[in-house]
Amino acid sequence: MQAQGSESCFLVIARLRGRHWSSVITYRQQTICLISIRLISVRRPRLEMTRQSIIKAWVAERLELRRDPAGTAVSESSSS
Repeated sequence: MQAQGSESCFLVIARLRGRHWSSVITYRQQTICLISIRLISVRRPRLEMTRQSIIKAWVAERLELRRDPAGTAVSESSSS
């Protein structure tokens, strides 16, 4: 990346001792200057659903089905 009138910067990604790191560097004459170094946080998304979350989703769906188009709840006796 390079803005008008500024020096070029480069993004470097590396794996050191089992951890991923990112760094922004620039070259100044014969020197590599480190602008920023950060540890990359690798978080895996939680794909499994707990029993409680399944029950909550089921209840919410049932409550939504029991509403009329005006948004008011429909009683059990009038829904049959």
